[in-house]
Amino acid sequence: MTQRTRDILYWSPRLLSLIVVGIAAKNLADWISPDKGFGENLLSVLVHLIPALLVLGVVALSWRREWIAGTFFVLLGLLRAAKDVAAGSANHLWLATFGVFLGLLFVLNWKYRDELRGGSRRTRGY
Repeated sequence: MTQRTRDILYWSPRLLSLIVVGIAAKNLADWISPDKGFGENLLSVLVHLIPALLVLGVVALSWRREWIAGTFFVLLGLLRAAKDVAAGSANHLWLATFGVFLGLLFVLNWKYRDELRGGSRRTRGY
């Protein structure tokens, strides 16, 4: 595996998941209404920020433990696909596909972690 391939495989799931967080958080202004008070607007923003914060937490937790994000994103994608199939709608099936794809990138990171990071697991202390 070339250095360029290793860099792409290492950084692509991390950057893509941070883009997902940004996309999830960018619509927060849509939940603010001048008809509501400050407290209602704050609560609405916080409730709609939970998914972005959850994904951000998983990415931070799995920066070096890729199996966590791999499992999380694959399960999330499969749950989304099951929800869409149960509802009889395939409008958002691309979200499920992207989640599974992102999870598989993290799984590949985990599988090839020694080669991507260099050195053996013993020299890294875990």
